[in-house]
This record gives sequence, C-alpha cells and structure tokens, in this order.
Amino acid sequence: MADNLPIKPLPIVERWDCHNCGNCCRGSIVRLDDADLKRLREQHWERHPDYAGIRVFVRQGWIGGGYRLAHREDGSCVFLTEDGLCRIHKEFGFDEKPIICRTFPLQLVPLGRFAYLTTRRSCPSAACDKGRNINEQRATVNRLIKAGRGAPLACKPPRLTRRRQSNWKDLLAVAAVFERLLADTRFPIVRRFVHGLQFCDLFEQCKLKALDNNRLSELAQMLESSCLEDAGQWFRNRQPPGRSATTLFRQTASEYVRLHPYFRAAASWRTRLRFVGAAFSFARGKGTVPAIHAGFPPTTFESLERPLGPLEESIRTPLDTYFTNSAASKQYAILGRDNWSLIDSFRSFAMTFPITLWMLRLATGDQEPKKEDVLDVLTAIDRAQGYAPLTGRRHRQRVATIAELGELPRLVAWYAR
Repeated sequence: MADNLPIKPLPIVERWDCHNCGNCCRGSIVRLDDADLKRLREQHWERHPDYAGIRVFVRQGWIGGGYRLAHREDGSCVFLTEDGLCRIHKEFGFDEKPIICRTFPLQLVPLGRFAYLTTRRSCPSAACDKGRNINEQRATVNRLIKAGRGAPLACKPPRLTRRRQSNWKDLLAVAAVFERLLADTRFPIVRRFVHGLQFCDLFEQCKLKALDNNRLSELAQMLESSCLEDAGQWFRNRQPPGRSATTLFRQTASEYVRLHPYFRAAASWRTRLRFVGAAFSFARGKGTVPAIHAGFPPTTFESLERPLGPLEESIRTPLDTYFTNSAASKQYAILGRDNWSLIDSFRSFAMTFPITLWMLRLATGDQEPKKEDVLDVLTAIDRAQGYAPLTGRRHRQRVATIAELGELPRLVAWYAR
C-alpha cells in the first residue's frame, strides 16, 4: 500500500467556511462508494414519510458506473432542504454524509513527497475567500484520514511532454514556472496566460532527452524569461481565431455549459436528440444559440464574439484568484487527467480562461455581468475536474489540435476583449 503523504497549505492564503448557500447541492454529481451506500441503506429513507417512493441514489450511467445521489427535477440533490441544509446532516449528523459531501470543497493534491490542502472554487464561499484560513480546517481533514477516508497517497507524476517522461523534481520545477507566470501581477491575467502558452511552445521545441535534473531546471528558468518576449503581438491588433480553432473552441465551451449550477437536463431520448441538434449548431456557429440553458437570455453566436469590455474589480478578483490558486496547487495538472502531460494540461487550463469569458457573455446577454454571474461560471469551470468529456482523450486531442494550429494565444487574447 502506498504511504500517506504529509499535508501542507498553499503558499497563497485561502479562506473558506460553509455558509449554507446550497450551491454544491445543485447540479453536482455525488458519486457513492460502498461505505456511502451502506450508510444510506442503514438510514432507511424508504421509511421516512417525505421520501416514500423516492429513490435517494441511482445508477451512474446505464451499464456499470457505480451509484450517485439522486436529483430532483430541478437538478438539486434529493437531500437538499428548503433552508439550504442537508437532510442527512440534519437528521443523522455530519459523519453520516457521503465522503464527497464531507470533504467538499477541501481538496488534497498529491505532489510527490507531500500533498497540498486547497479548495474547490465551485463553492462560492471558497471562490470569494470567505471564511477562516483553510489551514484551520485541518481538523476535518485529519478526522477523515483517521477514519481511513481521503488520505493522500503517493502517486506517479504526469509526463512533462508527450515524449518526455518525468519525475517529481522535474515536474515541480516546470510547474513552478507556470505558477510564477500566473502570479506575475505586473501583467493582466490574460497576458500571463499568453506567457505560459509561449513557454509551452518553447519548451516543446527543446531537446529534453539528454538533460539531467539540474540542467532541465536551468532550461526552464531561461525559457521563463524568453517567453515574455513578443507576447505583445497577440494584443496590438487582436484578430479572431481561424475557423477550425473556433469550431473546436465552441464544442469545448458547450461541454462546460452543461456544468453550470442551474443547468437542467432530463435523462430522456428527447433531451439527447435535442443536444445532438445543439452540437451541430455549436459546430456551425451561426444564427441563434440553441436554448440549452433555460436561465440564459436568448442570443446569437455573432453576439458572443463581441467585446465584453472592462470587468469590475468584484468580477476580476474571483477570476484572477481562481487561476492563480489553481496554478499554485497544480490541481489543473494532477487531478482527473490520466495520461495527460503537464504541457497539455496547462494548455487546457489556459483554454478555460477564454471559455470563462465566453460563458459570461452567454449567461448575461446585453446586461452587465454581476459577481453572482462569474461565480456561477467558475462553478462550471471547476466542476470539469474529472468530468470525462473534458478530461478524456477526445478533449486532449482538441486542445492539441488548437495548439498545433498556433491559435491558443489568439483565442485567449480575442475573448479577453
């Protein structure tokens, strides 16, 4: 059995406390392990008058896939009460809830010899750094680990590139470059992402096979300085990305829309056929955007290409914090991305920035975005962690194709207008 890893807080202070907003209980897929199922069965919800004839857990997928908590018709968890509380917690206590519910939004990211304790920013309180320093939440984490649940285990590092295998020292040295680039407040966040993408291109062009650990670290630092050069070309006269890259971008964005906290989709053949039609519309990218989300105002694909304009500080801050903290924790590269290289993961991470701004346009139409709007969009972005359509081979190939076309920096700059 792999050894448990010591836990450290991020070098960036994160704050969180639960404020009973219920956001994590709306639209979330809560997978259940055997212990979760055993507890739910022993709670005998079928005997409760409010749950007579109501299934509290259902199969995840048609064939196999395990079980998850059931949803109501509005997409909320079957156990969410009107006052925003969990019925399991209310009647049986904290320790009787599924493991995912007990740990969220706290998250452990294993990094070789230690694991970072961080947060999932699909929780609005975490996204706004609202609450106590999360290092004060260690008691909750330690209690779960002591009970044999959620302990961070040593694991293998991802590859550096598709051709270069890695060890943790090399990977952390290169990942530290991305962390420093995204934390460089001399530049706006859009420019920082372009710097990171230029580093990816330079790094992939180097012959890494013959480099030992020390020389690879020196190379990464040298390229870190070089990647700041010529970044201005993407901003002096911003041009829309080409047709192929735009099509792949819209296909990816449509997957993120499904993760919005107020997205509703009944499990029926009619819904599946509707989404097939919507997929063709997104690929074409002309005319009216399909009404795949009842909460979004009617709009056209052409409108989604218009400049969003300067964002207020209340909107910029959670955006900047989400991306800088994700870079510091390395969760964008470590969690839920089997067979991805670090470079591919960063490119996908960078692509979520223009998708965030595109979705903000989609969610607000002609209205000025509000803080609540960006928190909902960040929920969708964060929920992509481990979501198969956005972490599997098909999505990895989409990102790689856009990168090979040289269009990723253009996408980032274009949607940040």
